[in-house]
Formats: sequence, C-alpha cells, structure tokens
Amino acid sequence: MAAATKLLANSDGCVSILNYDDLTMLASGVTVDNTSGIERVAFFIIISGQTLSALVDVGQTSTIMFPLLMAVTTPLAANGITGLVIAGYSSHGIGSA
Repeated sequence: MAAATKLLANSDGCVSILNYDDLTMLASGVTVDNTSGIERVAFFIIISGQTLSALVDVGQTSTIMFPLLMAVTTPLAANGITGLVIAGYSSHGIGSA
C-alpha cells in the first residue's frame, strides 16, 4: 500500500487533503489540517448522498474516514491538468465555522 494525497481545498491556511492509495486507487478519507489557519473551519464532502463533515479549531487536525473505501480514478488530462474522480462524489467545501 503506497500512501498518496491530493489537495481538495484550502482557506486561510487550512487545507483539506484526500488520502488514497496510489496502487489500489482506493480512498480512505480526508485530513483537514488547520494548524496554520487563522479561524475555526468547517469542511464537508458529499459521497453517495452522505454528507461527511468536521469542525476543526485553529491549531488542530481532523480526519474524516470514509465508511467504505472509495474507488478513485485518474481521468484523462485536460490542458495538462490531471485530477482525481471519487466514486459517488457530489461536492465538497471548506469555510468559516
């Protein structure tokens, strides 16, 4: 298992990162790191109609684990930019709590 990450969002020093395995292409969750942030943040991600969220205070880190490992694919690159697609993904966001 080779751990890999992909930046999902950032806001005022806080970052949220998708945790996945680059060999099996299965995602295990999202880490929200607010250790460099300036305010409490709320992060959410919606997968298969289920909203997973965390409130993270300044100086803290939180991990949102997916109930089941989610399949991740790498779509064809568009204009030289390669992204990731999560099975069942609808949306995500980060902002002030």
